[in-house]
Amino acid sequence: MQAFPVLISSAETVGDLKDLVKAEQSPDFDAIVANKIKLWKVSIPDDGNVPILRDNQSVENQLRATSELFEVFKNELKEMKEMKGKADLPKDTIHILVERPPPGNAHTRAFHSNLIHSVTIVHNL
Repeated sequence: MQAFPVLISSAETVGDLKDLVKAEQSPDFDAIVANKIKLWKVSIPDDGNVPILRDNQSVENQLRATSELFEVFKNELKEMKEMKGKADLPKDTIHILVERPPPGNAHTRAFHSNLIHSVTIVHNL
């Protein structure tokens, strides 16, 4: 799994982010419908050495497609503004885990923790 940056406005929705993730991961995600991608909010230092699996993380916040990114990250943005004077998410941090839908037909329910990717959000007001 490799982390990759995504530049997106905080006014966009989680659904918009799913579309960007799908485009960014082409051709690997070409056969995937964007709304089937699951996104999970995390905060993991990106040191490049530790494999990241959803099973190993405290992942409680699956994101809803209709949520605005500003609302998803409002506490983090507020904290950064207070600490550094500007509302940017921390760099060198993975902010989102991406779970691909399981392979096979739509009735497959097996969980595939090896299908996790990560996203570093590059906040853009």
